[in-house]
Amino acid sequence: MAENVIHVRGTRASIMQVLRQLPAACQGDVAIAQQASQELMARVGMAALRRIRSAFVVKSRGGTDDCGESWQPLRKSTIAYSRRYPGVPRPPVRAKDSPSWMLTEKQRKRWWTLYKTFSGVAPAGAGYHAVGANRGWAAARAWLALRAEFGSGVKTLMSEYGDTQVDILRDTGLLLNSLSPGVETQPSGGGGAASVPQVPNQVFRVGHGEVIVGTNRKWAAAHHNGIPGRLPQRRLWAAPGKWPRAWWNDLLATARDGLIEIAIFMIQRRSAA
Repeated sequence: MAENVIHVRGTRASIMQVLRQLPAACQGDVAIAQQASQELMARVGMAALRRIRSAFVVKSRGGTDDCGESWQPLRKSTIAYSRRYPGVPRPPVRAKDSPSWMLTEKQRKRWWTLYKTFSGVAPAGAGYHAVGANRGWAAARAWLALRAEFGSGVKTLMSEYGDTQVDILRDTGLLLNSLSPGVETQPSGGGGAASVPQVPNQVFRVGHGEVIVGTNRKWAAAHHNGIPGRLPQRRLWAAPGKWPRAWWNDLLATARDGLIEIAIFMIQRRSAA
């Protein structure tokens, strides 16, 4: 199965200028230079992920990130019916208890009686959710009549959870986690293989003078790009061209700090030789 990946290439001219200093720092040792370059890019990738993650959290809470981007709020129906709540089964399990899992058995039977009285034609049970089922006018009348009979005792997922304040795209936390910086697997400073974080569903590839970070979490691309008429676009990160100077300065400082560590390592290496 083809990998569904969205990624960002985290390099800029100023960072490349730092990388070009590596051959001199490594005194012609090509292997060390390549290794050091990869390690620097791994550090830059994790710095980019820190910025991406921070912006993700801001947008998920209804704010605007440093790049000037924000996300469209969730619909009340999405909050009520698609989010996970303690004790509430997932939609496939709830379907058999139409029209609402939260109704009592007495209320549910009464609702269906009222619905059919108002000429509702959808079958009872899961069939109520079938595409094309004629439930509009009859269902609305049934709900009005049911609330007139039972008053505040009629509870639905919409009435109980529709106004809940939730973070966008953070139902399980797995998408945000896939865009969070991991832990280096090797010591830094030019010794050993390039450090690559190990995070589930995360894309983290260190190449020649570049690092690719992203996620292959299911539905990530759909949210990032949007689906016209079905799913609003909520970019998981802004295009690099919109990244503010502070982000690039952070990445550059990360590369420079790494270069200093490499220089110290090379001095120590020569002294021990």
